[in-house]
Amino acid sequence: MDKKDVPLYKDSVVHSYRELRPQLADDIDQWFLALEDLAQCYDISANRNRIPILLEEKTRERFSLDHPSLVIISGPSGVGKESVRKLLPESVSFIPNFTSRKPRLGEVNGVDYHFVTEDEMRKVLERKEVLFTKEGYAFPIQEVLEGIQMKRQQVVEIRMNTWLKLKEKYKDQYPSFFKQDYLLTFLLPPASHLLALRILQRTQHITLPEETLDRDETIFQIMRGLSEHWLLELTKREEKLMYLVNDDSRRVASIIAGLFVDGGNQQ
Repeated sequence: MDKKDVPLYKDSVVHSYRELRPQLADDIDQWFLALEDLAQCYDISANRNRIPILLEEKTRERFSLDHPSLVIISGPSGVGKESVRKLLPESVSFIPNFTSRKPRLGEVNGVDYHFVTEDEMRKVLERKEVLFTKEGYAFPIQEVLEGIQMKRQQVVEIRMNTWLKLKEKYKDQYPSFFKQDYLLTFLLPPASHLLALRILQRTQHITLPEETLDRDETIFQIMRGLSEHWLLELTKREEKLMYLVNDDSRRVASIIAGLFVDGGNQQ
């Protein structure tokens, strides 16, 4: 589709991120403060712009020999989780969460989510095929456990706070799964995005490192992600965690695929 064929940006989106501009500087500062706090946990002493890269290096080295049955993709809004997931090789299976909400534009059943009715959601919860996460959403535990037993290479996407609640609630019911069968990857935005948003805080003009047709929506999502700096604090509570800087979605997808025993090349 040519750029001229793309509909004009929704006014609500454009207005939303411009209205958020006064808060943006504080969100960026809070994000960096949270990063600096994390750096101390890993004995990292560096310029704040270098911290994400060094967090990735330290945690990749720590788990370089681990070959999990399941890789979890997490991170703040707008960091590019979906883009990374869609670049994984076909041999890596993405297991969608269940939801009883209606599909949004472009979402596909069985690809983005397992879309079910409220009655169907109640039934799969009763049969313990899924684990409740929040109203209208559930984690596909049965499908994941079957995949682990069959030695499939699997990926799921889940919010950090949701994952921690699941672990706390079900760790005794599924001890093996919540102790050893997974590795959680937490995606961090690159410094280039933060620098671009600092410019936005001062002016209405901005050039993203990678221009997209839905530029305003991208900016809005990244801004939302920075307001979720509290997620960085939560990552301290997860021992099996690897930070990845999403400066290039293909690079990150390649790293995730490489976590599996044969680098995501299972036949």
